[in-house]
Amino acid sequence: MPPFSRGEIIGLTYQTPNINVVTTPLLTRRRRVTQPAKRSRPLFSTKVWKGYGTIEQLRTLLQLGTGVEGRGHAPQNAVIIALDTESEPSSFRTTIVEIGITVLRLARINGVEPGLHLRQWMPKMEHRHIVIDTTRRPKLRMSSSLFGSSMFLGPVAARILVCDILQACVSNKPLPGFPASQSVDHNNDMPAIPDDEPSELYLVGQSIAGDAERLAAHPLDLNLRNPADTGGVHFTSTFDIYALTTLARSLGSPIPSGKLGYIAKFLGVDPVYWDTAKQSVRGTHNANNDAAYTMMALLLYAVRWKEVISLAAPAHMEPVTPMSGSAEVGKGQLNLPQADYAQTAPYKRLRSSYLVRNNSKKAAMVLTSIGAVTGLWMFDFESVLGTFGS
Repeated sequence: MPPFSRGEIIGLTYQTPNINVVTTPLLTRRRRVTQPAKRSRPLFSTKVWKGYGTIEQLRTLLQLGTGVEGRGHAPQNAVIIALDTESEPSSFRTTIVEIGITVLRLARINGVEPGLHLRQWMPKMEHRHIVIDTTRRPKLRMSSSLFGSSMFLGPVAARILVCDILQACVSNKPLPGFPASQSVDHNNDMPAIPDDEPSELYLVGQSIAGDAERLAAHPLDLNLRNPADTGGVHFTSTFDIYALTTLARSLGSPIPSGKLGYIAKFLGVDPVYWDTAKQSVRGTHNANNDAAYTMMALLLYAVRWKEVISLAAPAHMEPVTPMSGSAEVGKGQLNLPQADYAQTAPYKRLRSSYLVRNNSKKAAMVLTSIGAVTGLWMFDFESVLGTFGS
């Protein structure tokens, strides 16, 4: 029995146990010292795939010598695939809404010189643009595409189509997705390649690791590095435009920015795609356009690498003055034939898109008169329409 103590309250007697109460000091919260929080990795860390292809590997793949004149024969079974994606914020995550794919089968350019601004190689490219039905702006995303038509698909159909395109590249078959009237004539300039000789695939992108991560996420769940997801397709090597740009700038190249549009214009893509309002190109942040610009940038890096890493920007990479119609290239002159642009598909698409957008006879009159008299439309008709737009 524990000891008890006695107490009296108003004549009543009661007993209570002797309990020793122990008090402890109140624990106060430790004052926080102002200092930066520790992170396991930088907040804006660059997502990098290990093992990017080098510029030497790229030039070897294209069989480039010391200059364009020394170009040899490209491997018949090699295919370069440029990939780009666009996303939109949705609920608590970012969802992929666009996929752009540009394919260049090196057999198509076998023995063909690239030409000025890659004009001899560009018709050999094949483009596919997929707009996923989760986007909030389907019409804008499809109408802003400069390279062919767009397909509006659900996530499952988009995943199947991407796998079918990869399979067609490996097996040397026509790309699925478009009617025959909108596709490149596959059999016109393709040499015979045995069916049992699969093509080697080379992937290229602008920060390609981010695009691959978006494809691997929900709702597509397509991991390009997992052959089980791609139907057994694997890539021989991967090239990254941002990695090549970082290397070029570290070697002294005056590339103004690491953004794809600025890179493409600096390297010298066709002037029909130039944005004269800034040192970039038209239609960026569209997956189809960015995939095409990525392919052009990769090829231009391979062809002009020694010029790119020079301390001074080559003269022929600078924008052409719109009113002159010519630009200096070294000691010679670069003549830009105005009549050729009117027959090109890029100009026709640009012209029709602006006519539809402005929806006025005034825009048509401006384009026709300026194109016939000065040829200014091939460079700056966007600003002209902005002045006279409805």
